[in-house]
Amino acid sequence: MHPWELQTLFERFDSNRDGRIDLDELRSMLRLVGIDPGRRELEKVLGVVSLDLENFAAMCEDAAGTANQEGGSDNGDDGERELMEAFKVFDEDGDGFISSKELGRVLVKLGLWKEEDGDCMEMISKFDSNADGRLDFPEFKDMMHRSL
Repeated sequence: MHPWELQTLFERFDSNRDGRIDLDELRSMLRLVGIDPGRRELEKVLGVVSLDLENFAAMCEDAAGTANQEGGSDNGDDGERELMEAFKVFDEDGDGFISSKELGRVLVKLGLWKEEDGDCMEMISKFDSNADGRLDFPEFKDMMHRSL
């Protein structure tokens, strides 16, 4: 992920604009994608009650490193299962595909996309290997791995 992308993501999470992402802000964003960790659990995992941009970047790097390690280890099934859960969040109608509209709606909910930015077709087309205008699970998985 590019530094400017991390900065943008950080600013979206930091809803009160205090320059830190506290546990409640992080939990709110995670709940939008169907992940609902308890506050104590999140604090235990992170080891802090809030993140500045530098801590946030380190957390993202750690998450990317963990995802890459899981892909090549015995924990691959867990990583695959987590990716499938994420895929289901985006596949709102459950048809096994993510359309540009579905992707846009979820990204808007996360605060990562504005409706006036247009549709997400360009983003989809970068990973749409069979050129059907939508992402199936293998294409989504490829997108996630390349993004991390």
